[in-house]
Formats: sequence, C-alpha cells, structure tokens
Amino acid sequence: MKRRGEWIRHAYQVDSLFPFVQGVLYDTIYHSTGHEHEVDGRRYIIQAMKVQAINGLQGVETLMKRDESAFIQLHEVFVEEDSLYQVYKKLEGQLLAYRLMEGKMDWRESVHVLRSIVQQLMVMRENGEMTVVHPQNTILPPGGRVQFLYGGSKEILVKEGDMSPATSRSDEAANVYAIGMIAYMMITGISPVENPFYIQSLRSRCPEVPEYLSFQVMSSLAVQPQPRPTLDQWGEVLHQMVRMLGMEKET
Repeated sequence: MKRRGEWIRHAYQVDSLFPFVQGVLYDTIYHSTGHEHEVDGRRYIIQAMKVQAINGLQGVETLMKRDESAFIQLHEVFVEEDSLYQVYKKLEGQLLAYRLMEGKMDWRESVHVLRSIVQQLMVMRENGEMTVVHPQNTILPPGGRVQFLYGGSKEILVKEGDMSPATSRSDEAANVYAIGMIAYMMITGISPVENPFYIQSLRSRCPEVPEYLSFQVMSSLAVQPQPRPTLDQWGEVLHQMVRMLGMEKET
C-alpha cells in the first residue's frame, strides 16, 4: 500500500487514500512528465488491488473496453510491482456510501436506484462482466443509471476456478443479499447487518412501504441463500413498481 506523498508509475503522487471494497482507492495528483517536474494540476482516483486476486495478468488492458454505461470510464490500466492499477476518468455523481451517511431516502427514490442497479447487473450477466454490489462501489450520477467503479470482464477479474455454474449461482445470491442490504439502508437509514439473525421488518420501520417490496427486501436478507429471490425476480418486482409509480420515463 502506498502512503501519502509516494508515487505510482512516477506520474501519480498519492494525496490521500481510502480503504475500498476491493483493494484501496488513491486520490492522486498527476505530474505529466514525472515526479521531478511541475504539477500538471489534474487529479485522478486510482483503484489498486493485488494481482493475486485476479485471473493472471494476460489481457488486463481489455478492462479498458468494459461497458461504459455500467462502469466509470478508465483513463488507463497498468500493473506495477504486485498491484493492478485502474485509473478512473472524472467521477460525476455521488458515492452511494456518502449519500447513505446523509440519512435515509424516500422509498420511491430508492426504487429508482434499485431498479438501476438490478438492470445493470442483468446486462453484466449477459456480457460476461461482474462487479461488487456495495455502497462504496456505487455511483449515483446526476441523471441516468447508476454506475460502478470496480468491475469488468469475468475472464480477467475472476479466477478460472471460480467461474463454474455453481459459483455463478452463489455470486448471484450474494448480489441479491447486497441488493437487499442496500434497499434496507436506503429506506430506513439503518444497516441490517447490525444483527443479521434478527432484522426488524422493513414495514415495521417504514409502514408506507408496499408489502410486496418489504417482502422482497426481507427475503433477500435471508441468512441462507435458498430463500432469496433471483435477480430476475427482483427485476420483475421493480419493473411493476416503476409502472405503478409512473416512473417509467425516468429509468
């Protein structure tokens, strides 16, 4: 891990760093011609992770081709020493983690965010891409669908032994749990993981929430994966809710 003032690729000087859901995030100052020259003035957020966590180094540059409607655009990708670095272009919007720190959201607004997350995951599934569903990794843009920082091709980011159909089902169940967690936090302002074996029902905290949305959220938070709904079931519920709320044109 780099410290403040240290260099990445002799061009990016670390100004601050933050723990991330996958590795670490660096806020850096760019020096266009190396650390002995004047500051360029641009700043870049860089995500770093150990290369041991991915499926080898061959083809990492293909991460530059990931779906730009689902992920924040990358400025460059490279490996230095034992770490994979992904340099993000300008971030527009707000991290969901920061938004949750401000307090709970109206449940109707939450439905819009949840539908966007689920739609993105369903497209990634078809495209052979993956992400980590987590407030730290989710960007709420000024308009349009949510985007993610970390993610991309499974062939690069997922170890070969972890790409079996059984693992894919397990990954989807984990994503559904994460969707339930985010939904609960957005609507109540409270994390359900404080006591995962007893979670107060969503409707008991927020009676205005429709029963079937509460049921979907609580089912997603089941300790065992078997009772959790599928991603497609989440998509159908949210589609019906958006139609009910007259939000179709906004999604």
